[in-house]
Amino acid sequence: MDVETTGLRPEVHSVVEVGAVALSGNGDLISQFSSLAYPGEEALRDADPEALRVNGLTIEEIQAAPPAVEVARKLKECLDGYKDYPIHAYHRNFDEDFLRRPPWEVKGLWGECVMEAAAKVMEYAGALRSRRHGKPKYPTLTEAAHYFGVAVEGLHRGLLDAKLLHRVYSALLRVRENVEDY
Repeated sequence: MDVETTGLRPEVHSVVEVGAVALSGNGDLISQFSSLAYPGEEALRDADPEALRVNGLTIEEIQAAPPAVEVARKLKECLDGYKDYPIHAYHRNFDEDFLRRPPWEVKGLWGECVMEAAAKVMEYAGALRSRRHGKPKYPTLTEAAHYFGVAVEGLHRGLLDAKLLHRVYSALLRVRENVEDY
């Protein structure tokens, strides 16, 4: 699962795009969901220009999207078939905080935070050199993809990032299988 938002704070900002993929036990794509979502004019007034720069969405694209309430309903319908399976996100706390709020209210079993898992593997290998507050800085999805040898086809769009997340997490799990210290 991946969301694009109008900023970093779920109590102020809104989801404007969501992407999700469902995978079989062997990693094959079963289904996918992707949609822009219009959160309303008030939410767009509160949008952080930096967030829109990062995700590459324009106000006009968001205004032309289906209402967030409609997209949330469709997402929940899509997720209904997978209630017994964990929802993974790169920065799980971020995505989960946004998706637990109305109108999204995504309920389900949230799985491992892939960003934290990637950081642990990369730190163990000495691949995290940047520091923040004395600790290794969490890698971006792109940095993790490069570390795990995963091709990056596009960035900061819901479905592209959800698919990249799957490939990174699959590579990470393969690495962890071979190293017992994780």
